[in-house]
Amino acid sequence: MQYVPYQKRILFYKSFEEEQEDLTVALQQSLAEVLLPFYPLAGRLRSGNGVSEPALELDRTDLGVRFTQAVTSSRLSELGDFQPCEFCESLCDVECSPEFPWTPDTPLLFLQVTKFGCGGLSIGVSGSHQIMDGVSFWHFLNSWAEFSRTGKIAHAPQVTFGYEERDPTQAIKEVPRKPSKCSERSQELGLKHYKMDKDMIEKLKREAPGTTTFEVVCAHFWKKVVVAKGLEGSSSCNFMVLVDCRGRIKSLPSKFYFGNAIWSSVATATVGDLARNPVSHAAALLHDAITRFDADKAEEKFHQRRRPQAQQGSQVLGSKPCFTLVAVESPKQPVFECDFGFGRPVGMSFGANDLHDGKIYLFPLAPGSGSGVSVTVVLDKESLGRML
Repeated sequence: MQYVPYQKRILFYKSFEEEQEDLTVALQQSLAEVLLPFYPLAGRLRSGNGVSEPALELDRTDLGVRFTQAVTSSRLSELGDFQPCEFCESLCDVECSPEFPWTPDTPLLFLQVTKFGCGGLSIGVSGSHQIMDGVSFWHFLNSWAEFSRTGKIAHAPQVTFGYEERDPTQAIKEVPRKPSKCSERSQELGLKHYKMDKDMIEKLKREAPGTTTFEVVCAHFWKKVVVAKGLEGSSSCNFMVLVDCRGRIKSLPSKFYFGNAIWSSVATATVGDLARNPVSHAAALLHDAITRFDADKAEEKFHQRRRPQAQQGSQVLGSKPCFTLVAVESPKQPVFECDFGFGRPVGMSFGANDLHDGKIYLFPLAPGSGSGVSVTVVLDKESLGRML
């Protein structure tokens, strides 16, 4: 795809005694070691013509990532529940997501360590979505934390892009450069944060037996959103879920495959059906969309995307024939296991560079909040005001 915004995640840690300079040096040293097995993140993307040459190709001759340290007088307590905001954007050193055609010197990984006035710390990471999906993102981040803490990693990534091996400096047609532009966030968008604790989720599961936590939580918000949007009852409404293909299609080596291995599956219903029926109806539609995953079809498409003549896309979602909700991330992601040796995160935020109407972020609840799911809904402000 020509353009996919960088994934931005910021982890927040409580105060500790170590000097920032010593900590920064230690983090840089551990990062350098971890980038050896995760070497694609230290490369560069080159643009081909998309016909005889791959539209995007990983160049491993120019290696390096951008690491920044910063200081702020702000306190962690000022950030509330760590929802995306302009200040959180400043905690990850990348002003905007580079766009196609890629400039050859654009790093694929940006990192920033920021010391807060209260003694707290944030670690901001922004990584190219062309190089890795969410599963690989958290695999890398937890591996870095694990190496910082123990000097080793338990699960090395399996990197196999499936392309013909060749000299990456040859047969690459450079595309004229153009200035990168930031993804503009609409001023009409708003965010609303919900905490779904264990009791709330168990109640939903009793109403929709046989479904998973992910399915019932998504179903619950699917119903809430279509009501808030005020859509016509006869109109269709989609819910897109991203299925992890690791362990589902034979060409992927294992669950530790490093790269992009997500497949979209869509559930469709009319707005009236969603509004009239209980949550079990929406949950069943989502369950069917996930379980009807066609491994053979995904395998075929997976390899088509790797061929040089594959068509270059533009946005991840493209044009939408009807209103579509998209669920991003998963409450199963090991967000709060990133312990660099000074404790687990107390909070997490994500970038505001990739927000759009109808996007739902799902993460595990932060430590101290019990077990459950953190849900952030992105909608136009008028509809968001009608969300209960």
